[in-house]
Amino acid sequence: MDAARAEFALHGSTVPLSRIAKRAGVGQGSLYRHFPGRTALAAAVFREDVENLCKQVEAAENPYTTLMNTIQERAPEAAALIDLLTAEEDLPDQAEALRSDLEGLVREVRRASVAAGHMPQRATEEELAAAIRMFALTLAHTAESTRQNTALRARRIIDSWFQSS
Repeated sequence: MDAARAEFALHGSTVPLSRIAKRAGVGQGSLYRHFPGRTALAAAVFREDVENLCKQVEAAENPYTTLMNTIQERAPEAAALIDLLTAEEDLPDQAEALRSDLEGLVREVRRASVAAGHMPQRATEEELAAAIRMFALTLAHTAESTRQNTALRARRIIDSWFQSS
């Protein structure tokens, strides 16, 4: 799982299973015995990340800030997950469940943030989901040497919508 997580972060959601298997030191057939394809493997890898993020958001004073900070810190992984879940219409059950969990996470972040007065009522789930996609994909495709500055500029723009009254 660690090898797959690293490869998805480095090469995105289309990384070949052969590359993941090589990094893990196993044959490609070993991966296929446990996962029917790359999407199912990615869903299993990212499920743990999403579960941990849900716990962090639930415990946070400001769920929106916690979510955005995590995406900023883990932009390549977030972008690979977004690519995976938006690239295919017909997802395996595990990936469809993961998509549903992420939609629930966005819904809960918005609900809790509005209730706590950290986010204006006018901000919608759809807008938050779109902002998350744009933020993660932008950072993932920015050189690491300039990623921090890009993140700060993007956050100023995004936060002005989601954190103003």
